[in-house]
Amino acid sequence: MNKPIGIFDSGVGGLTVVKAILKILPNESFLYCADTKNIPYGEHSPEEIEGFALRIISFLVGKGIKLLAIACNYSSAVVLDKARRIYPSLPIVGVLQAGARLAVSQPFERIGVLATRGTVKTRMFPREIKKLNPQKRVFQASCPPLVSLIESFAPEEEIRYVVKDCLRRLKRKGIEALVLGCTHYPLVRGIIEEEVGEVMILDPAEELAREVKRILEEENLLSNDSPRHRFFVSGDDSSLRKFVLSLLGIDIIEIEHQDFEGGL
Repeated sequence: MNKPIGIFDSGVGGLTVVKAILKILPNESFLYCADTKNIPYGEHSPEEIEGFALRIISFLVGKGIKLLAIACNYSSAVVLDKARRIYPSLPIVGVLQAGARLAVSQPFERIGVLATRGTVKTRMFPREIKKLNPQKRVFQASCPPLVSLIESFAPEEEIRYVVKDCLRRLKRKGIEALVLGCTHYPLVRGIIEEEVGEVMILDPAEELAREVKRILEEENLLSNDSPRHRFFVSGDDSSLRKFVLSLLGIDIIEIEHQDFEGGL
């Protein structure tokens, strides 16, 4: 089926999910929504995130998507179950739940999670991980400035200082693996790897991509046509334009501006 996959995030972070999906499903088309007007999501309340996310989901559903990937951990924590109830016939997957599965699949007991303040406050990562394996010990830390620094192309030295500070508590806990609990964070994975040393880095985007492939195969929804991608943004589009080119190798001719206010 040649309908597109719908993907959304607060900004460019969800492009790491797009990249992972296209790596194993190169013929798939996608519609990508970046809600830059409300970035960073991690500083909003769960009620606000639910409103933002459901409006975007309604917008994407109206465009005729065949599967929805929530490429924002905070949104996955807040709206995944509700979205599935509202759209029972649409396959919907969340990056946070994929990250929990990935963590449980590793032979480590002490799991660290680096995420936004909003995601950490939901405690959904510990809940989902322990639901799958109660023996795992989960330690969370938030890194509030990091999303904005990535979106604004801040100097590496500034990003490294923030990452080092945010990881300090997790390193003291003796973590053996670290889940990147925000889809923006893989964009500075090299810096994070240098700061955590021998700790294994876990990127949920790869697990989410495998889940998308499995669902499309099972539902006979795989595309057999040339891919066509569309990008929508609610606010500033400068970072999206730069990252689409540098991360995906796609030279965007047009980014469509959309306020996503026409939803539920």
